[in-house]
Amino acid sequence: MSGDGIPHGTLSGYSYHRCRCDECRAVKTAKVRANFERNREKVKAKSRDWAAANAERRRQTNKAYRAANAEVIAARKREYYETPPRGNC
Repeated sequence: MSGDGIPHGTLSGYSYHRCRCDECRAVKTAKVRANFERNREKVKAKSRDWAAANAERRRQTNKAYRAANAEVIAARKREYYETPPRGNC
């Protein structure tokens, strides 16, 4: 425990004390990853089910985003296609 009374590097520090130092974030990230690995199929199935149930809402949201950000999207596409490839090409 540090001088500020927060147990850094613990889930308690991250969750209860809302600490976002590197140690506490690393513990939370490890916990989330471990949970995903244990429940991979369940998590993916839940994600697929949500996507299917909200397909129309997702389409409308994406359409609105593309309309509101058309210039930014076009600039990114131009940059992508006009930039020469990197590497051994």
